[in-house]
Amino acid sequence: MAAAALFGIGFGAFLQFLPVLAQRRATVSAGAGYAVYGAGIVLTRVMTARWQDRGDRRLLLGLAFLILAAGLSLLALTRGPGLLTWAAGLIAVGSGVLHPGLIATHVEALPEEQRGRAIAGFYLAFDFGIGLGAWALAPALQSFGLEGLYLSAAALTAGGAEAVRRLPSGPASSPIHEPTGASANTDDLDRTVL
Repeated sequence: MAAAALFGIGFGAFLQFLPVLAQRRATVSAGAGYAVYGAGIVLTRVMTARWQDRGDRRLLLGLAFLILAAGLSLLALTRGPGLLTWAAGLIAVGSGVLHPGLIATHVEALPEEQRGRAIAGFYLAFDFGIGLGAWALAPALQSFGLEGLYLSAAALTAGGAEAVRRLPSGPASSPIHEPTGASANTDDLDRTVL
């Protein structure tokens, strides 16, 4: 769940503060940033869907966290449409891999009959990261401007690579946790995904 929260912080920083960036730097268009992100996330999901089910997903998720952090770092430097395009593209690639991959990781952590609980756990942590991130990053914005905000978000998001490294290993194509019938422990999500 920690990885989903760190993903939420990075995603929220892009989504919530891009209009502020556009307002303060008149050469940047929030609409263009969202358009690049939208196209990029669709392409990423189409192109990387097969990778989600092969090998050790932790490697793919760790790389995606670093790509998302790189995109946020580029937003700190953005002064015009060229860098905004690259930043939004990197954020789309990172997010396009993280969203389905982290959901799959949560689902695999619990028995089959608790899939709904697993997805709810992902979104609880993700939404918590979005909300907490906006609150926690506001002082960075006030003290250090947009550069400080995006670099702080990038640093927190990069921490997600370590969070996924600590997840249990196992092939992405098989469940990490096998159901144990009626005696399945409902606290497994908390222990396995944290």
